[in-house]
Amino acid sequence: GLCWAGNNSLYELLSTLGFITYRALATMSTAENASPDHGTVVVCFGEKKYLVDASILHSDPLELNRSRDTDITHPAWRVRCSPTVSGWTLLTRFPHLPQGCECRLGDIGVGKQIFEKLNEATRSRSPFNDSLYFRLNRREEVVAFAGGKRIYFHSDGSVQEKICDTHSRHHFLIDEMKISEEIITQLPKDRLTPSKHR
Repeated sequence: GLCWAGNNSLYELLSTLGFITYRALATMSTAENASPDHGTVVVCFGEKKYLVDASILHSDPLELNRSRDTDITHPAWRVRCSPTVSGWTLLTRFPHLPQGCECRLGDIGVGKQIFEKLNEATRSRSPFNDSLYFRLNRREEVVAFAGGKRIYFHSDGSVQEKICDTHSRHHFLIDEMKISEEIITQLPKDRLTPSKHR
């Protein structure tokens, strides 16, 4: 998936800026005993640890507390974090999973080599292999394209989806996402019946 590269870059940036920073592993697969399939970043500030994730995009650092739940309460990108015996469980949603998703955060402090190894292991089964995925947190809402649809998570928490053909997809990406037409014309068509999923 895309999380490994994005969050490793975030790790490097925060480390360079002087923060005590850790790479961490999480699992979004619902399969029992599934291997980690999400890479993320934990940063220390004072005596507290915070999740800062370049894929979940929850806008504000999310405290990882061992004794109580913590939340990002904004309706468009809300996240709830609950401590468990082995780590934390995050409840959030993504444009390709607007109904919600559970992410189980486990090992904190893994090396770059582990990130690279798991990136290779999950490369062929990423949900982003089959269709365009693009997301912006814009003002007070999420604007995204995923699974052949344009998607909005509005500031009141509601979700709006609309299936797009190639023509409307191009206009949406150019007009609303502000992507250059030169890039848009090079995008492959979506495969809306993915062969493999997370």
